[in-house]
Amino acid sequence: MSFELWLFAVKRLAQTMDAAQLIYDGLSDADKERLKKEYDEFIAGGAGGEEKELEVSIRKFSDKDLTQMIKVWNEVVDEGNSFPQEDMLDIFSGKKLFKAQSYSGVAECDGKIVGLYILHPDGEGRCGHICNASFAVSSECRGKHVGEKLVKDCIEKAGELGFMIIRLNAVVETNTHARHLYERLGFMRMGIIPGGFKMKDGHYENICPYYRIL
Repeated sequence: MSFELWLFAVKRLAQTMDAAQLIYDGLSDADKERLKKEYDEFIAGGAGGEEKELEVSIRKFSDKDLTQMIKVWNEVVDEGNSFPQEDMLDIFSGKKLFKAQSYSGVAECDGKIVGLYILHPDGEGRCGHICNASFAVSSECRGKHVGEKLVKDCIEKAGELGFMIIRLNAVVETNTHARHLYERLGFMRMGIIPGGFKMKDGHYENICPYYRIL
């Protein structure tokens, strides 16, 4: 691209941004709030827009859910871009993992488990009031607010269990959908750990730890 073409594009972009700001400044507070909500929902659903919200019920897991929970969990592990775990669960290790948690919740739709979360202490003694959580949603049900409902339920359940802070230790920087969701629900980023997560193909990405006061 020539310098002249680049300069022309920058000027046009600046003019467009100025015009948008003037329009925004003229909106009522109610319209600004509605615009912000629509923008947040658009970001949460991805650049292509979001699909219809899926009606799910969030509840405590039971043994009959284990096979479907393991399938959802292993799918996320196999993708290799959000869970630090590398080993797949079987029925025995899965049962041991989910039963060992302070709470394991599932998202159910028409009798099918489409998502889950686990909640457990992230410290002991003088740090025992801090908990940690992990969330997984079946790939076929992403972009339908299942993850949002799981996180909201987790926040509520953590408070009920006496925790005071939720900490998410390994949020991959490139996982923008998850990061936008956490931030919309009140989580604060603690910083960046350079190269803290090894992706499935072997390269390293930054991780962004988050926390939320309950």
